Amino acid sequence: MSRLFTDCRLRVFGILLMSLWCLTEEVKAQTTVFQLAGWDNSAEFSAWQQLGKSDSRHWLNVRVGVNDWMSPADPSDVSNKKMNGNYSLSLGYGYLLTDKLMPYLTIRKDLNRAENIGFVTGVDISTNTRLCYTVGFTSTYDVTQDWNRSNAWVDIYYKVGNNGWKIGVETAVTVTGEVGFLWMINKSINWSRK
Repeated sequence: MSRLFTDCRLRVFGILLMSLWCLTEEVKAQTTVFQLAGWDNSAEFSAWQQLGKSDSRHWLNVRVGVNDWMSPADPSDVSNKKMNGNYSLSLGYGYLLTDKLMPYLTIRKDLNRAENIGFVTGVDISTNTRLCYTVGFTSTYDVTQDWNRSNAWVDIYYKVGNNGWKIGVETAVTVTGEVGFLWMINKSINWSRK
């Protein structure tokens, strides 16, 4: 019953989020979406939307995670049952300091346990080559309790072709010294109305 309730909450939230997203009078810039997968068989969908016109420096981030980092489990144990069926929802903000640097902060909420909350912070770094980077820190499942799953990480992306596709890999190290890897697929979508 509780799983059914959680699934309904996810659907309702998704519908509300898409409605709010579409209510903007002019959607002029790009959305970047990516999937993360790796430790604990986790997967995450993330979308970045530029707020306002195409020269705006403000970005909104929304993420939905499944079997992700919000439960306390050994990060090297990809079969850990504690992670199965776990959902998280995140909302964040990024500010484009220059054409090449964007720091951001995203607050993460565990939908399975009301008391669990965490955060992701990082800096996106663009270059004039096909490579781009992100460095950052992800807190544990609950910032008020155990920090054993908090981790620092580095992402490296490679731009494939000229249609907004990127593939990437992430290396993360937890505060207890566990090392893990994630892979990512990234696509930039231009929603501007011509």
